[in-house]
Amino acid sequence: MKKLSLISFLLMLLVFAGCAQKEPEVTNDANDTASSETEEAVTNAAEDANKIYFEYDSYEVTDEMKEKLKAAVLLVKDAPTITLEGNTDERGSDEYNQALGLKRAKSVQDALFAEGADKSKIDAPISLGELNPVCEEETEECYAKNRRVEIKIK
Repeated sequence: MKKLSLISFLLMLLVFAGCAQKEPEVTNDANDTASSETEEAVTNAAEDANKIYFEYDSYEVTDEMKEKLKAAVLLVKDAPTITLEGNTDERGSDEYNQALGLKRAKSVQDALFAEGADKSKIDAPISLGELNPVCEEETEECYAKNRRVEIKIK
């Protein structure tokens, strides 16, 4: 979605630039800003591509995330090995979250295998439970970011 918005924005800029009668003067600052914004958008999309998100108290891979896993199969194909790290939000006991994180990682592993990923390239799934949050605010949005499996390329 971010890529589509970025491409639409860039196309809109191109159209407006083509309509101008006088060539606008472009400074290096404008080029640097546009370049860094593009690089940041691409980096964010790439970082998010290796994360599979889950509903609260669930280890079921949703249909939306199954689509994302189809692309992840290509990561597995090109990587020497990968590790699947299951994560949870902070709610629940340490023991429960460790078990849930492992179930999530195993669910992603099973989904990757179902999509044809090479079993020899995927290490045993692990759970980090609630120990590796990407967001520490006590909001539903933040909790949702922490309920994930990260596909780590080695």
